[in-house]
Amino acid sequence: MTDLLGIASAALRAAQGGLAIAADNVANADTPGRVRRQPVQTAGTAGQPMSLLGRSPVAGGGVNLTGLRRIVDAFRVADDRQAATDSSRAVARESGLDRTLLALEAGGQDIGRGIGALFDAASTLAVSPS
Repeated sequence: MTDLLGIASAALRAAQGGLAIAADNVANADTPGRVRRQPVQTAGTAGQPMSLLGRSPVAGGGVNLTGLRRIVDAFRVADDRQAATDSSRAVARESGLDRTLLALEAGGQDIGRGIGALFDAASTLAVSPS
């Protein structure tokens, strides 16, 4: 009878630990960079015979919570990396466009006429390459 109570007690402790890990996963699901965790359970070892009512060497020892395993989603990691790359690219592009706009505004009409002449020359060249 004590074997059954010991096994049941070990199972309840392992289940309680698993529920605590599941609750932590749910509570922190939207946290950036958070990785899900999963409990690792192993079979308990058989006890030593203590008396006629104690555990026998062949009886099972229930289950033990022995650790945690991190569950990493490779697709999510790649998606986060791509989003960071796209964001950096957009920031660099915006910075370049801002500098170009400032240069055009500082140059006034001279730069505008020069760019217009460049496009006119390109159009002329496209019409008559010779």
